[in-house]
Amino acid sequence: PVHPNGLGLVKTFVKQAEKPSSTSPSSQREKLLHGLAAKVCFTLRISLDEIQKDIPLKYQRQLLTEISSIYSSHPEQKENLHRWVLRSVVRGNNPLLIQHDPASSLQYLISSTSTINSPSSSSSTQNQAEGDEQKDEIRRKKEHKVAVYFDVGEYLLFIDQFSEAEKHLNLAKEIASSLDRVLLLKAIDIQRLDGLLLAATPQDQLISKIQSKINKRSTDEGAIDKEEEDLLVKSECAHSLQNWPILLDILKVDNIRKILNWSYRCSLANSIRQNIPSSIKIKIVCLNTIRMCLHGEAYLVPTCIQRIYKGLGLLDSDTSNFFFTSCAETVSHLSQSTMTQIYFKR
Repeated sequence: PVHPNGLGLVKTFVKQAEKPSSTSPSSQREKLLHGLAAKVCFTLRISLDEIQKDIPLKYQRQLLTEISSIYSSHPEQKENLHRWVLRSVVRGNNPLLIQHDPASSLQYLISSTSTINSPSSSSSTQNQAEGDEQKDEIRRKKEHKVAVYFDVGEYLLFIDQFSEAEKHLNLAKEIASSLDRVLLLKAIDIQRLDGLLLAATPQDQLISKIQSKINKRSTDEGAIDKEEEDLLVKSECAHSLQNWPILLDILKVDNIRKILNWSYRCSLANSIRQNIPSSIKIKIVCLNTIRMCLHGEAYLVPTCIQRIYKGLGLLDSDTSNFFFTSCAETVSHLSQSTMTQIYFKR
């Protein structure tokens, strides 16, 4: 027989807890089973991410409440409950299932992050085993603190408190920099952290960063005229904020106006742009192909087509529709030149 793992046991206990019993009072049986589920979670160090991924949503709040109640001497358990509340709001879970005030949870976590301290470093009199155990405890506390700052920052961004969100996300990144990359991947989604930080960055600062990149490129490759600079800023903003529809719209406009440097457009589909999804890169290559055909550069088309098939995979129906729709839009814009400016300013 196949024995259930820890999460399997937890799932079994919480499901059995809601079933009526003829042999014992239902409240007593329910409390016992919830207590067993909580002990399994605590003993096996089952994370909040694992609970949210594998335990049905309707059981999660009760389970986390039970864990924080039984193990009240471990503050991170109560913090997990409040983190769950903030995450549930951001993810749009049913408020009836949350049953907590997110503002109270936010305040609790902000207060707790100001008092979380790493254990003191091991003294010379401790043996190696004790030293290793303490290092593990310090690492776990760091991982937990990073996750708390991350969840608080994400929620603050969700409620449009940008400066506070940026502060907490930067704290998460600062502590994360001291963790081993493999351990960090277990604690948070690094790419998501970077994306949230960009979203929380004031627009003038974001533009300034992008402007410095453009200035560097201008120094390396020669002068860039004002029109290209404006389009580059908009393109890099869309890329930095991962707003792919706007980025594709900008490339469509450039197919008509031929402003952006060709090497820049190619770079958007290269492997160096790791945060651009493959599905978007395929569409970028499609738009690059249209531009080549329009402006007498058809000799480059075979290279582009080869990249679609070899580097990015076969076109699916969505990408095929995008390609032909983009071709039709381009033809329409060529016949109505005044539409170009309207399209760009949408």
